[in-house]
Amino acid sequence: MAKIGNIEEFKLQQEEDFETWVERLELYMLVNKIKENKAAIFLTLIGSEGYKVLKSLCTPELPKDVEYEKLVSNMKDYLQPKVSILAERSKFRNCLQENNETITEFMTKLQKLSILCGFGNNLEEALRDQIVHGVSDRMLKKKLCEEPNLTYGRTKEICQAHEGAEKSLENFQQATKGDLNFIKKKASNKWKEPNWKNGKNGDNADGTCTCCGNMNHVFGNCYFKNRNCEICNKKGHLKKVCYFNKNKTDKVQSKFSDEKNKNHNKSNFGTRNKKVFKNKINKSNHFLESDNLDIDTLFQIEVVNKKNNNITIKVQIENEIIDMQLDTGSAISAISLSDYENNFNYLTIVKTNLNLRSYSGDSITPIGLINVKVKFNEKDYDLKLYIVENGGPPLLGNDWLKYLGIKVNIDFEMNNITSQNHSNQIKELITKFPEVFTDKLGTYNKNKCKLYLKENFKPIFFKPRSLPYKIKDQVGAELDRLVKEGILTPVETCDFGTPIVPVIKANGSIRICGDYKVTINPYLKVDRYPLPRIEDLFSNISGSVIWSKIDLSQAYTQLLVEENSKEILTLSTHQGLYVPNRLMYGIASAPGIFQREMENLFRKIDNVVCFLDDILIHSDSVASHINKLNEVFNKLKECGLTVREEKCAFFQDEIQYLGYKINKHGLNTSETKIKAIVDAPIPTNITQVKSFLGMVNYYFKFIKNSTEILYPLYNLLKKDNEFNWNKKCDNAFNEIKKILTSAPILTHFNQNYKIKLSCDASSYGIGGVISHILPNNEERPIAYTSRTLNLAEQKYSQIDKEALAIVFCIKKFHQYLYGRHFILLTDHKPLTYIFHEKKSLPQVAANRIQRYALFLANYDYSIQYVKSENNQSADALSRLAITHTNDREMDVSTIHFVNDYFQGINKNMIQKETEQDEVLKVIKKYILTGWPNAKVKIIQEPIRSYYLQKHELTVEQNCIFLGHRLVVPKCLQEIFLNELHSTHFGVVKLKMMVRNYFWWPQLNKHIDQLVASCSTCIKFRKEPTKSSLHVWEYPNEPGERIHADFLELNKKMFIVIIDEFSKWPEVIPMTSTTALNTINVMREFFSRYGICQTFVTDNGPQWTSKEFQIFIKNNCIKHILTPPYHPQSNGAAENMVDYRNTIHCTTGKSPAELHMNRKLNSKFDLIIKQFNKEPYINNNLDVKTKVELTRNYSKGQKWITGKIKEKVGKVIFIVDSECGQIKRHIDQLLLHKLKERDVSEEKVDINDSMEVRRSKRHINKPKKFL
Repeated sequence: MAKIGNIEEFKLQQEEDFETWVERLELYMLVNKIKENKAAIFLTLIGSEGYKVLKSLCTPELPKDVEYEKLVSNMKDYLQPKVSILAERSKFRNCLQENNETITEFMTKLQKLSILCGFGNNLEEALRDQIVHGVSDRMLKKKLCEEPNLTYGRTKEICQAHEGAEKSLENFQQATKGDLNFIKKKASNKWKEPNWKNGKNGDNADGTCTCCGNMNHVFGNCYFKNRNCEICNKKGHLKKVCYFNKNKTDKVQSKFSDEKNKNHNKSNFGTRNKKVFKNKINKSNHFLESDNLDIDTLFQIEVVNKKNNNITIKVQIENEIIDMQLDTGSAISAISLSDYENNFNYLTIVKTNLNLRSYSGDSITPIGLINVKVKFNEKDYDLKLYIVENGGPPLLGNDWLKYLGIKVNIDFEMNNITSQNHSNQIKELITKFPEVFTDKLGTYNKNKCKLYLKENFKPIFFKPRSLPYKIKDQVGAELDRLVKEGILTPVETCDFGTPIVPVIKANGSIRICGDYKVTINPYLKVDRYPLPRIEDLFSNISGSVIWSKIDLSQAYTQLLVEENSKEILTLSTHQGLYVPNRLMYGIASAPGIFQREMENLFRKIDNVVCFLDDILIHSDSVASHINKLNEVFNKLKECGLTVREEKCAFFQDEIQYLGYKINKHGLNTSETKIKAIVDAPIPTNITQVKSFLGMVNYYFKFIKNSTEILYPLYNLLKKDNEFNWNKKCDNAFNEIKKILTSAPILTHFNQNYKIKLSCDASSYGIGGVISHILPNNEERPIAYTSRTLNLAEQKYSQIDKEALAIVFCIKKFHQYLYGRHFILLTDHKPLTYIFHEKKSLPQVAANRIQRYALFLANYDYSIQYVKSENNQSADALSRLAITHTNDREMDVSTIHFVNDYFQGINKNMIQKETEQDEVLKVIKKYILTGWPNAKVKIIQEPIRSYYLQKHELTVEQNCIFLGHRLVVPKCLQEIFLNELHSTHFGVVKLKMMVRNYFWWPQLNKHIDQLVASCSTCIKFRKEPTKSSLHVWEYPNEPGERIHADFLELNKKMFIVIIDEFSKWPEVIPMTSTTALNTINVMREFFSRYGICQTFVTDNGPQWTSKEFQIFIKNNCIKHILTPPYHPQSNGAAENMVDYRNTIHCTTGKSPAELHMNRKLNSKFDLIIKQFNKEPYINNNLDVKTKVELTRNYSKGQKWITGKIKEKVGKVIFIVDSECGQIKRHIDQLLLHKLKERDVSEEKVDINDSMEVRRSKRHINKPKKFL
């Protein structure tokens, strides 16, 4: 039986926690039912260093003679000396929450410190007290102190709920912010920072909070630090201290001024405000030194502007026109370090004595400032411009506003209903339902999923796919994590097996998915539970004014699977088989199962709409909406489901749902559906005009008077006309766009009609159209989408661009497509094989394609190839793509593994050499712009090698990849090979390793040549592959050539002699192997069979001795010696087996027949004779049986009469005869009553000739042998 789990050796030198290791070891022995040999297992796994320590601790006994418990105790005493309980408790009592430490981290730290404190039964009480004492949040501490009968468990609940609420509220507020600028507002001279001390170094009693204006606490501990001001709508302060609140500001300023005057003469004020300047960036050629600097408060004003209407002003700085973003909340004007290096690096940076602090308490230290010449409104100014290392856009602050004479009227826009008016209600919901708003994966407890297979289905098992060595350990770690969390369970055997496809996420982690489309999906009885129709979903939204949307976290994975259905989902991995305990993505039945459960869950709650994992809640008032939210969250809490806070939206006055815009006015078509057409740019060349007209022609039958409308555009296509886009073209273009985005062409989504999705990609954009196929087979678009490609995406190969177009369109139309079957059209034929719904993903596909394929596995589609000329609608959208920056993924290339692979080679070098490599430059161009037509002959061989792999070649980070393998430039190939061969692996291992990382044409040939020419490998290599044995010429007669050799068997020596003509072997025992004794044996052999003409032996001392050579010479024999250490040359004697009666393949007869002209009896002949003769009756012999004939080997008669006295074995008897008692075999006895039979025919005549005669009866052979 296979063992469960594994335990690694204990690492003594790495100071591993011994007690934890022993606990794991004992659990391992418990789960594997190991009750004996515990000490031996412990000593085996303790490691070499640990064993040395134990050996000295157990002296004078050996560790193997000591009991397991004693061994563990000795090691614990050695590694964990006794500690002082008082000292440990002192550490525990002095533990406080750090500034950047979360409450959860603080509580975990306390638990670790309490281990050695010896609190016993008072542990929870001690933990509770120290948590209340140590938390830094005053409001939380107050809440804990107000709780009656506070227990440790309740303390944890309150702390975790408070922390979750704070975090969630931050997320909601950040989601509604506009653009943030790094520098906002420096305090004026009269509004100076109050002189409070740091909470760690002094008393806060006299401090005044800049957030709320109250005393006795600083901003970092203020309860309102995340609130928004009701006047300026900015986060980080209340209206009573707002800069724009004239009355309140005067009071606060007065208070601050008094506070400043009161503390101005204190000795520590100057110390606090003077610090030695140390800058992280050293630019010695541009810096002037400045020793001291003052620390002032930097107020951070965050502009809340959903429309992103930032005010920018063009300013001429040092003869450069710079767009500066106006920020009246910033006391200084500043640029980022990158802007300085790009535009003003010739100016000297002067170190500044200015230090800035944001509302959050973070210190911002400018790198320095530069003195610049500014020209604005025909006037010249000499101004200071600060440089911040990680700044945003160029910022024009109050210091420049004053000099430049700019007057600004600011209208602040209030936050939407979510964060401004209902943040308290949201916070209360999150605090009230911490079980729902959690990062942990939920577990639905109302029902379990059951999967049904079609009749007569036979289990399908795919063996594990090979993994690149680079991610093998990561995949194993992820599998272990999923097992630990209970999502997977390892099993030893199963008839089902779905291969996994690991996907590398953008953050480098691994996501494991099952490729179910090639195993069970085609054979599942798919749960076709109907998804709700749009009409049904929105039938009762009338009168609602407030909307909230809830998104469930990892929706399907929250559902458990029934025991009988688990094995169907078994995953086949390199670590064995794993059974999922939860519903996996990619299962065809998942959408129907999930929709049924959601509808059953919320069926009795009014004004709640469910479409898979999206829950929509609508109400006619705030009060009823809050009640409805509580009702929904109670239901989610009861059934164990969790939600994703960042994907939820609460208390919205307008919301996007299922492609529709919903507000108090009703249901409207979402502007995003037609945005791709409405915002399509004007064509700039003939190709774009043709693409646009192609899309129009696709819907030609629905457009009245289309020929007249489109005449100006068609006129541009005439050969003799120049491309001149005039007003008539513009009118026609806008008119046709209006027609395309309205009825009868554009249609509403209908649940009952088939769906088709067309996608396409151009060199700079991607686009797609989702359409309905009506009952009359007409095709009507539902929505359009497109976007431009960013610089990185424009470098994708064409196959990657086409795949990106598919994924982009499916994501865009997810709510239309998910859970429904649809037709997917692409004009890139290779993708129809890679993304085929019933085919497995190629193992050599690039990481990006793998991610796309696994994403598509969640959808039910049929992919079809369509020619480009028949895909005009999507083609036009890709060529007239609108600028769009959302929904873009950051593709992480696998090239980063080169960085630390070996010294001297890094990513930059590979990129540089790829750009300079003549062949790779051509290949890169083909990848990005398209390969030549297949009918065109590619003469150059290097190009042809790449052409054969064209569908797997991609460009990532300016390097070329073949699948996941880097294509190495020619000048680096020798360096790579030499470095890889530094460990002198053989050809096979080296190829295995290289194939997981690199590729170039004729790579295998280069590896063979490298290893073959390596002097070290040649010196230590194994013997070469054995050549085919030389065939001796066949002799003409027996005795012409014989072979001889010595054989040692059971410590005895024999000489083996074989006649090469007849293959007759002769084995003669040797008393000694001296040359003289060998000569005597050979003389006897030659006397029997005659002297041979040729004698073949090895180089043994007997054969090469002077005496034997004289013997050979005297007998006129030709003596041939085989090469030293090559016994195969004398194989006739070396490999002699007892085969005298076996027909030889060379001669066609047995050696006995050729050598002695007769066939010898073998044991097989005797067996056959037993079947041919009549059976003996001797088997019935027993004690006291009288036997007539007992074989007599003495003189006289051969057979005498006797009587069986005793049976001493199955076939051995003691017989009383006239000669006394004798022992005989059953074959040596005959019954007395058979004396009338012809004994000569019945018995075996055991004389010297050993001849056995056959009976005379006729044998009828079976027909199959005739």
